[in-house]
Amino acid sequence: MNLVLRTGTDAKPLVAAVRREIQGVDSIQPVQRIRTMEEALDEFVAQPRFNMLLLGTFALLVPVLAAIGAYGAWRSLWRGAHTK
Repeated sequence: MNLVLRTGTDAKPLVAAVRREIQGVDSIQPVQRIRTMEEALDEFVAQPRFNMLLLGTFALLVPVLAAIGAYGAWRSLWRGAHTK
């Protein structure tokens, strides 16, 4: 079960009061994983954010590796043409 509360202030001080009210309604109902919406959103987007960072890193690395390979091929052709 999920419970979402909207507050006009910081939600951390309200945790104890919310936990107490839930235990008052149903004493066997467990109350766990209390977090703010920002924390929940950060956890939700962490994997896609990492994937995009990895993809961006590889996208920046591809032209560098292609330039190094092209330069190496050009140098070997140039040396082969000028050593004869």
